[in-house]
Amino acid sequence: MQATRRYWEMAALAGFLATFGVAIDSSVFLLGGVAAAAWLLAAQYRFYVGVRDVRSSLDVTLSPLRTQVGAEEPFSVRLTASASLSTPCSVTITPDSPVGIDDPDGWPAVSLTPDSDSATHVGTFRAPIAGEFSFDAPDVRVEDDFGLFTESFTQGGGFDIRVEPRASDKLFVGKGGMEISAGFGEHESGQRGPGVGAADLREYMPGDDISRIDWKATARLNKPHIREHDVETTREVGLIVDERSSMWDGPAGRRKIDFVREVALAFANSAATMSDPLGLYTVSEDDVQSVRASQAADVQYATIRSLFSAVGGSAMTTRSGGDDSRLSVPERANDLRTSLDGDSSVYARTLRPYFQTMHPYVEKVESSPFFTATRRVIADRSENLWLVFFTDDTHREELLESAKFASNRGVQLLVFVAPTTFFESESTPEQSYDAYLDFESFRKRLDRLTNVSAMELSPKDKRETLLRGSQPVRNRQGGNR
Repeated sequence: MQATRRYWEMAALAGFLATFGVAIDSSVFLLGGVAAAAWLLAAQYRFYVGVRDVRSSLDVTLSPLRTQVGAEEPFSVRLTASASLSTPCSVTITPDSPVGIDDPDGWPAVSLTPDSDSATHVGTFRAPIAGEFSFDAPDVRVEDDFGLFTESFTQGGGFDIRVEPRASDKLFVGKGGMEISAGFGEHESGQRGPGVGAADLREYMPGDDISRIDWKATARLNKPHIREHDVETTREVGLIVDERSSMWDGPAGRRKIDFVREVALAFANSAATMSDPLGLYTVSEDDVQSVRASQAADVQYATIRSLFSAVGGSAMTTRSGGDDSRLSVPERANDLRTSLDGDSSVYARTLRPYFQTMHPYVEKVESSPFFTATRRVIADRSENLWLVFFTDDTHREELLESAKFASNRGVQLLVFVAPTTFFESESTPEQSYDAYLDFESFRKRLDRLTNVSAMELSPKDKRETLLRGSQPVRNRQGGNR
């Protein structure tokens, strides 16, 4: 229970009357002060009883009309409330939308009074970015009819809503200025044989299964023909999501991690559709924070989807990967440095300074959490692993060495990198453009690695604004030379 300003004003008046009555020896003022104080105590007790009755009788239900919607798609939430108000007071119920959910219409306060003890309201919300969002129980505020006291608490329950990714006009994913529009996570087997998708037609060969003969083509071509099909295969998908502090740059709902969540959810959904084994590894500041080893099970897909709604939350049980006998480039450099110890030849004396300088760098890269996660996924991999990185360009050398490690092991790697310059607000257009050119140079460096494809992941509006304004900037710079 909280007293309002009006209560303290009346309490001060009661105290003044009582004190003034004592000072001038006037029973009228004294009794007036005592009566005002007694009335305030009575009002306080009445409000206490009223709040107790409200808590016991208030029924609040907050529920969505649909529990699964698409990004940018409006959805409705219904609030119903009813209570038996035994004392004169007003009850105001206000739901609070979670961060990342827009309330374009503005949710009005739903009020109950002794004359109107039930109410229903339907509000409209929208989620710009995919993910899972939790609406908490609505806030309730009780106020007495004199405006002397208030009480605030939550009542009822909340709910979760899943916002699925879809083609978004706010998200650019591509390379070299070319945006990709195909579904993330889709893949072909690259193999031919009996299957479900028609691929090619060839003549019948002795030993072929007769059941595979395409009789229509045979009749048309006057020779037995076999129609090859794409073989259905599964591909293990390993997602490594960077959730370190730099991934939280940007405004609420449009941070790097929000855009990453949308694309990563698309991969999770695609893996579930194609029954591909799916694993999730998240990277914190100091360690591999959360590990879900690859599985092809409904509970696995559901768990990984829910984890994306709480990136940076509690870690799941971590299991360590096995040893890998093949060495990365830094590991080979470290072994070479060790092999030079005690060697007094001209060759050793020439190379030793270079490896001594490299040694701290090798240790730093190998101890980094992102590199650790990469090694763990590859150590646990199957024969057909598709590794996917979600990160930004803050830790470039670490990312580059992790990509090289995967490339040297023949792993197919897809890297989504968010340029930091699009999530900063203090840079000038010239600075932002120079930073973007530097990022693009780094992305191309990643993309040139064998078996590696590096994609830019950025807010489309900022990207278009920067590139559209870059031509006048370059012209002005050229004119000043």
